[in-house]
Amino acid sequence: MKFKNTYRLFLCVCLLGIVVWLVNRHVDSTDKRKYMEGFVLNTRAEDIGLLILIRGDLRVDCVRKDGLWMIEHPVLSRADIGVIARILGELEALPKAEVITAAQQKERELQPGDYGFDKPRARVMVGDLYGRNKELIIGCDAPVGNLLYVKLADSDDIIATSRSILESIPDKFEDLRDRIIVHGDPQRTSRIEIQSKAGGFIQLMRQDAKWMLQQPEVARADSDKISQMLRSLYSSRVKHFVCDPTPAGYKDVKPPEPITSLPAANIEPYGLSDETSVRVTVWLRGDEIGSGLILGNATGESNGDIYAKSRDSDAIYSTGREMLDIFSVSANDLKDRNLYSLETDTVKEACFQKDDKRVVLKRTSDRGWTIAEPGQWKADDQIVDGLVQKITHLRIASFVAAARTNLAEFGLESPAYTVRLTSNNAESTGTDTNRLIVGTSEKGQSSVFVKFENDKSIYEISAESMKGLESQPADPMVCRDRSMIAVQPEQITRLSLFKNGTEQTVIRDHSGSWTRPASSTNMVNDDAINNTLFALVNLRALRIECNDPKSVVAYGLDHPSATLTVGLNDEQAVQKTLLIGFLAGTDGMYAMIQGQDVVCVLQKTIADRLTSDLITLPTAAATRKETPVKQTQ
Repeated sequence: MKFKNTYRLFLCVCLLGIVVWLVNRHVDSTDKRKYMEGFVLNTRAEDIGLLILIRGDLRVDCVRKDGLWMIEHPVLSRADIGVIARILGELEALPKAEVITAAQQKERELQPGDYGFDKPRARVMVGDLYGRNKELIIGCDAPVGNLLYVKLADSDDIIATSRSILESIPDKFEDLRDRIIVHGDPQRTSRIEIQSKAGGFIQLMRQDAKWMLQQPEVARADSDKISQMLRSLYSSRVKHFVCDPTPAGYKDVKPPEPITSLPAANIEPYGLSDETSVRVTVWLRGDEIGSGLILGNATGESNGDIYAKSRDSDAIYSTGREMLDIFSVSANDLKDRNLYSLETDTVKEACFQKDDKRVVLKRTSDRGWTIAEPGQWKADDQIVDGLVQKITHLRIASFVAAARTNLAEFGLESPAYTVRLTSNNAESTGTDTNRLIVGTSEKGQSSVFVKFENDKSIYEISAESMKGLESQPADPMVCRDRSMIAVQPEQITRLSLFKNGTEQTVIRDHSGSWTRPASSTNMVNDDAINNTLFALVNLRALRIECNDPKSVVAYGLDHPSATLTVGLNDEQAVQKTLLIGFLAGTDGMYAMIQGQDVVCVLQKTIADRLTSDLITLPTAAATRKETPVKQTQ
């Protein structure tokens, strides 16, 4: 087929599609028009941009602007969008239950006044977005059914329709007013300003997902508290309207009768002047003007409400006192009380220094925590994680006044110790990487003062929350890995216990049973062996007592009270021998792994379990003693 013929065929298909679309559109429009003719106004709610309600002495003019419904009379105010939507929905769906034409009225010898139109109960005027205006007049109830009579001002036909339209029209102006005090969204709020006599001027700015205090000083703000304040602000409602400004003038539609203007409000009696009020202004993203709220005196009612007004309106209303309580704050009340703003698992380095002693801990993804200074050792991940978590979760009890800068007064001139945490988060800046100076304090003092090296601010911390930190930074042994033996029971093939001058040895055979070597008639103690195996799994010291001691005499390890040698199934593995020494206080016993030169303290119950007899000596053989085996040191 030639290209020209193909092109002509393509044009025909396009033209045919356009014709079908136009026909369908015409059919749809015709069907919709026929459908709408079954309703009184024959107007869609979404097309209405002007709504005037008249009921008795009440007249309210509402106009839709930029998607919002505003009341322009009797006062300039935002309308309750829910109430307006309900009225418009009723108007759109107002059915024609019965139509009484002018000819039928003449036949029945009835006049419009007989249907209640000489003194209408209400009138509704609507104007659509195309400049077409309609006026609905509501008369009396129909004699049968839940119906009433209505008519359009430009038509002689009288229509019986649902009573719901009259029920949807408020008889009080306040019922149409929007009672939301400040419109907004906490997630979209980017800036807050609070001005009060007690707290002065406070400015807060959102940076990413966090709030920062900008005035009267730069500091981290409590983001959770700020979010709660905003939720309270945006959910607050007007309880009563007290005083309104002068009503806006009419432009296109004239009122049927004059309406007396309300006088402009004098704000002094309500405590809404600059000197006595609490002022709150919030900005949403992209908003250059912001929305303001002014909180004033108590109304004097028993419910404890207060007077309030919007910054951009003269209307005065009452609201709950909780709003005044929420925003009567100082800058310190809004500060973040977390001393650090980083997560525990982002810390990659911790440095502790006390006098001339310094401990540096570093974390890698493959090895966990290691001690980098003063020596190179594996650190105890559990202990270091707990230590770092304790520090990163420190909470500020109070903020010291900026005017008080005498470091000696707070024990910071000659600090007890310093802490420096470094985060692996590249965005982490400021105090996250500064050195924290911890002040000295007297025994029994309830608080400790701290400050960051490059920051003038001084913070008070509870001494209870700092408990245990003062000794740990000075001693690397506190953080050293406490693992002594890490084996699984199935790896162990031989146990040899030497105590009281006698050696007890048991071996595991190919069937997994424990037996005595050679031809001994002694019986193995399976319960004791199982207890020993259980204790050896990830055996950890209660604490590290000493590293590379010059002498082990003081610990009773030169002539240990007991030794336990563990043989493994891996021929290449070196067997491990545990030495048990003197009692260490009341809770443990000194111990060490032969060849490691680290004196540990084992929990006494664990030491007792590890030195339980591995064999059971028969009573008849009690007098026969096994040949003592000399211990190899």
